[in-house]
Amino acid sequence: MFVLRAAGSTLLIYALFNAAFGLNRQELPWVISAVLLTIGGIALLVAQPWSRIVVLASAAAAAAVGAISQFRTAQDVNISLESATVAWTLWSALWLATAYIGSKYLSDKGVVVQELQAEP
Repeated sequence: MFVLRAAGSTLLIYALFNAAFGLNRQELPWVISAVLLTIGGIALLVAQPWSRIVVLASAAAAAAVGAISQFRTAQDVNISLESATVAWTLWSALWLATAYIGSKYLSDKGVVVQELQAEP
């Protein structure tokens, strides 16, 4: 239970950062990745049988959208493509790992939901 809440909260924090950056730079891909990470974070927090696929799909989609925004930002500030790739890889690895670890504690059969309801 703790891991689900921690991973979900962490994804929401990542989403907040992406949203702040996207709104500051007025770039839609950053905002889209924030929305996708928010969806994944909420899916982890509600721990439903469908949560695993939603978490992994939203994190992967956020990584893909994040690549677009990272490379666009790199062009705007004259950073090499290699540096942008390294930054994107490290940043995306954080939320992909968080989503993966959180999803490992979910069950496709809803077992986790029953365990959550039994807690005081």
